[in-house]
Amino acid sequence: MGIITYLCIYTCLITGTLCTQNCGKIDLLFVFDTSCFHRNEFKELKAMAMQIVNNIEIGDDKVRVGAMTFARRISVNFHLNRYSSWQSVSNAIRWIRPQFGPDYLHKAIRKVNRNMLRASSGDRPDARNIIIFVTNALTRSRSSLIINDVDSLKGNGETEIYVLCFGPKANYQILRYIASDPDSQYMLCDPSASFLQFVTQFKELLCPTGCGSCSECQNGGVCVAGECQCANGFRGDCCDTPLCGTCLECVNNGTCINNACACPWFVTGVCCETDERCPVM
Repeated sequence: MGIITYLCIYTCLITGTLCTQNCGKIDLLFVFDTSCFHRNEFKELKAMAMQIVNNIEIGDDKVRVGAMTFARRISVNFHLNRYSSWQSVSNAIRWIRPQFGPDYLHKAIRKVNRNMLRASSGDRPDARNIIIFVTNALTRSRSSLIINDVDSLKGNGETEIYVLCFGPKANYQILRYIASDPDSQYMLCDPSASFLQFVTQFKELLCPTGCGSCSECQNGGVCVAGECQCANGFRGDCCDTPLCGTCLECVNNGTCINNACACPWFVTGVCCETDERCPVM
């Protein structure tokens, strides 16, 4: 599964690292549209890609990275199963050379779907599938061809597709179709936006520090699929509420003392669940 970066950017270089933690199983696939770049601009584009992979834990059970460029022709630079460290991936990106001429976007999408995202190329069925396009979308491809190939690439909806567009003449209608929903998360289309803006935003999406609505899982809880699974003795969305012995809580005005419910005189039960007073007639 993969992440696509399809890009025409005219901004400053970025600094800093993206992730320093294990982000889980992710297949990153950079697909560079080089048709609209001068050489110095393409260097900046590669710097952003290298910044994204810096210090991400890369390996068979972690993140894999591949790269592809296209303009008039399509070139596979390296497949997802080629490199096993962020240093080797970063060095391989550094040596990518741009192509020039008109681009044919639908052919690039088709190549990704039919060649790059295959088990023989390192695609893993249990890895997170992310695609990022960065472009000005000045394509020679007909919209109908792009739509058909995007539908095939998105498949059953498990693929996340990001779109970055920095050119002033971008075809926003087709880019919105390419991007996953919602646009506020999966599209960054601003001629004045910087590489750093994207990397900062993408860092949290790729390696989230929180868990669902919680900034963290407390009291030894572990985040699994966006939800906190609490350690023994705690409950709540963020594992911030202690249990009382075997009780979720002490009811009927009971109080937890020394990990046991102390009940009012008229209440019995381990969790103070039985009110012994005579019912009002």
